[in-house]
Amino acid sequence: MQQQVSNGIQWLNSIEPGWKNLVNINKIDMANIEFCILGQIFGNYKIGCEKLVPGISRKDAYETIIFYGFTLSAEDHYVLKWRLLKEEWIKQIKRVA
Repeated sequence: MQQQVSNGIQWLNSIEPGWKNLVNINKIDMANIEFCILGQIFGNYKIGCEKLVPGISRKDAYETIIFYGFTLSAEDHYVLKWRLLKEEWIKQIKRVA
């Protein structure tokens, strides 16, 4: 999870300089399309995903979005993993801020 979030931060730094100013860490909810990282930066999760993986298949897009730490794999969709993903994003945002 740490590496995936690091991947996501590197991608955001490359396409959306200043993205950290758009994220309210107190409102991060990685399971919510408006309050997840992509949702806070781009307006909602789906718009952010389209920027990350334009024009590729849904299956490949899903794997890429997991690689960048913006969602969890299907087998990891439970409350504890969502909380851990949120905590990792907060930790790394604070480190790079």
